[in-house]
Amino acid sequence: MGRDEGVNLEFVGKFIGWLLYTIWLGFYNTFVPYSWKTKKRLTSKKVLITGGASGIGAACAKLLVEEGCQVAIWDIHEENLANIHRELEKTGYTIYTQKVDLSNESEILKACDDLKERFGDVDILFNNAGLGNASSFLQSNTETMKYIFDVNIFAHMHIVRQLLPRMIEKGEGHIVATSSFGGICALGEFVDYSTTKFAVRGFMEALNNQLELQGVSGIEFTTVFPGYVRTPIWKEFNPGKQYIPVIDADEMAEEIVRGIKLNQKEVIYPKRLTWIMIAKA
Repeated sequence: MGRDEGVNLEFVGKFIGWLLYTIWLGFYNTFVPYSWKTKKRLTSKKVLITGGASGIGAACAKLLVEEGCQVAIWDIHEENLANIHRELEKTGYTIYTQKVDLSNESEILKACDDLKERFGDVDILFNNAGLGNASSFLQSNTETMKYIFDVNIFAHMHIVRQLLPRMIEKGEGHIVATSSFGGICALGEFVDYSTTKFAVRGFMEALNNQLELQGVSGIEFTTVFPGYVRTPIWKEFNPGKQYIPVIDADEMAEEIVRGIKLNQKEVIYPKRLTWIMIAKA
């Protein structure tokens, strides 16, 4: 009996601590001015962005180049890749683009080998690529669901497994991943998409915890939770009545780059979503 009470008290203590931290995080992100916060320099950092030829990925690529980063972009759309390459190479910084099918593990492994040889060690990995399916779950098929899971979560894991060891060797690195508002509140319109975004959230948190348990330091983790953003996925998803505003990819990208510079564990935007996360807890 005493043992059970001890376990319960320990659980309650941890829960209260987590809740207080989450409330503090919401206050910090919402009310503390960005100019007051300590920021890391991104100059000369090598960044890989998946799904970086359009939407949030492309907007982040432009901002990171302005910060002095060398940027590599993977995407499946060749025309978009060519367009972003032409736009960014005018800056004079190193730009590396490659067509990669993120649903294909062997293609990912080959792309990682090519990247190491032609671009070098990645300092910041941004697993951003994602897609959704707006059809009814009961009408969806296994092939489509598998494709969405391959791109939205398994690709994250394959890439991290290839690039993380070198980050650990160097004693520094940063892994960023795009989850979603749908990784906080399950979206009935996007069952498979929302499921993968919860998985992204869990993967990032679990891997961070595992590295800490193993005594690995110097690796930062940032999980991004965008609300409704005008991107190719947004065109497929019309939620009707909206409780949070729709924002542009450029606005979302500014928050992400700020979060990277601040080593934030989570980038939640619009900021009111932070309070939804607290309420969900």
